[in-house]
This record gives sequence, structure tokens and C-alpha cells, in this order.
Amino acid sequence: MQETRCEAVAIGTCDLLCRKFKDEMETLAFGMGLMAAYPEQGREYAQAYYRVSSRMDENPLPEMPSISRAEIEAHVPFKVYLADETVPRLWAVTTAASVEHPEASAAQRTALSSARLLQDPLVESAHCIGPTGLSLLRLPLHPLMRTLPEEELERALEAEMVLGVCRIGVDFGRALAHEHYGKMLQFVPGLGPRKAARLLRDVIAQSATKSAPETREQLRGFLGPSVWCNAVGFIKFLPPDVPGGLKHAPGLEGCRVHPESYRFARKMCFDAMQEDEDEEAAETEEALEEAVFAAMSDKGTCTMSQLDLEEYADHLQREEGTRALHATLPDIRTELAHPFEDRRSGWGSQGPVGHKRL
Repeated sequence: MQETRCEAVAIGTCDLLCRKFKDEMETLAFGMGLMAAYPEQGREYAQAYYRVSSRMDENPLPEMPSISRAEIEAHVPFKVYLADETVPRLWAVTTAASVEHPEASAAQRTALSSARLLQDPLVESAHCIGPTGLSLLRLPLHPLMRTLPEEELERALEAEMVLGVCRIGVDFGRALAHEHYGKMLQFVPGLGPRKAARLLRDVIAQSATKSAPETREQLRGFLGPSVWCNAVGFIKFLPPDVPGGLKHAPGLEGCRVHPESYRFARKMCFDAMQEDEDEEAAETEEALEEAVFAAMSDKGTCTMSQLDLEEYADHLQREEGTRALHATLPDIRTELAHPFEDRRSGWGSQGPVGHKRL
């Protein structure tokens, strides 16, 4: 576990023994934390801790009152959570699971899906759903769900999946690199299972001779005009992780701003970031792009928040001849400040399955 740098362990809640197993794993993790905090006496301390009956006290080793739980928690290598393996167990016996992992047993596929579900429930839910995977109607969401009309229920569940994917977006580079994450594309507006699978297949096939698409505009060749218009705003292209610098921001390609509104967003950022109003800089492509990254910095976000968008929209309509942008510009400003903001709450200290639910 130290070699793989495991950060979390998901234990399926198949029976009440899972609580005992969770306690044993947490004891192991705390013992590893003791050995990391005290390299010389750590093994001895870990063995003493294993013999203690009240392991959850603030002072886990009564004979060593100077050692506090908070001190050791910083060195604990992984957390242990109880996870609901109902959906992973259903997916593990589907055709999609056997095709994706033919060498793995059903128990191994369940474990793999449970771990992914712990990392990101929406991504793994989208991965499990599909023509050869699970149907939305098979998800055990509520004991009374079967009393509802199936057609209306399926339509409502699909709309909820689409809404969830649209809120956080789909990283296209990650979709190409990881097959299970690529299943998110089926819930992007305008795509669906068949078009999403074909998009990935065509891009991967082209990657053998050309580089993969790096911008939303480059996806036009793979999607029809209507599909591209509907889908592209929720597909993001993120820059490589480079420490420091303004370009660490995702830019417009990583925002929920449609390419049709790029010129308005660039113009707004460029005008807002001008330090000297008396001296007009040239609106080159490079200057406009730099203005976007500057506007997405902490200082730029503060500057953008002070911009009077009603007046600015009137100015653009009067001077530049643009359409009315009074409703569009506030959305662009919000998205630049919080690109594809993930508002989902975390699991909490107990994880997906708390003691009350168990």
C-alpha cells in the first residue's frame, strides 16, 4: 500500500462484518502513521497501539501521553470508508463489464467500480450506464421508483444525468486517456451513446497520423454543425499543468462559454484589463488571449466584478454593432471567475455510507 501510494480504501457494505473490517484497516493505517512519525520506535508503538482497547481516544497510547491522535493523523497514509456496492455489483455482471475487463472476476470488477464510485460518483455512474451496461431504470434509487411510469422515470433520470454532466463539464483529453471517463460524453447534450462512442473512435483513429484535437473548434470535423453547436460548450480542453503563471487558468476552452461568444468574452476581458484608459493597446489575437488569462487571475476577477455590464453591453451594441448582450455578459463573467465550478458537497468524515444509514 505504501508503494502504490493508496489514499483511500472503499469497503463494500455487504454485511455487518464490514464495520469490524473497517476498524481493522483504520488500525493498520494508524500504525503505519506511527511508524512514519517515529521511524526508530514506530514499529514498537504500532504493536502497543494494536493491543490498546480504547484506540479512538485522544491519547491512543496511554503509556505515551505525549503522543496525540492529531499528531499521528497527519502521517496516516490512507483513509477508510464504507461504500455502497449495490450499483458496482449490478454492473460487474453486465456485458459491458465482461468486455471491458474479461480477465477479472465479478468480485474484482465490483471492487474496481466501488473504488471509482468513491473517487467520483457521477463519473462512475455514467460509466456503468449504457446499452450493454446498466439501464437507468435498474439503478436502485428508491423503493417506490417502480410504481412510476417507466418512460417518464427514464426520461427524468436521463435529464438529471445530463444536468450533472453539464455542470462539471467533460475534459476531452481525459476522456481519450481513460475509457471509463469517456462514457461521460454520452450525457453531453446533442451526443448520446452512439455519437459519443463514434466521436472517441474517430478521434483515436485519427490520432495515429495526426495530433488529437486541442480546441473546441477542431471538433467541428468530427461532429455535424447542429451537434457541435449543442455539445461543444460542455466539452473542455484544459492546458497542461504548469506550476505558476497566469496560463495555469483554463482559459475560454476550459469554461462553460460557447465558442460563439468567445469574441464578446475576449473583448470584455481586454477592455476591463486596460490599466491606462488614455492609451489604447492594439487588439491583437495574442493580446486578447492574454487578457482572458489575466481576467481569470485573482486580481483580474476582482477587476471584472467592478465592471458595469449593463452600461458595457449598451456600449458594445452602440459602438461595435453587436446584438444585445445584457443577459450573456453576466454569465460570461461568472464563468470566468468560477470555470465549471463543481458545487457538489463532499462525502463528509464518514464517507458515502454513514453509521446511521448502515
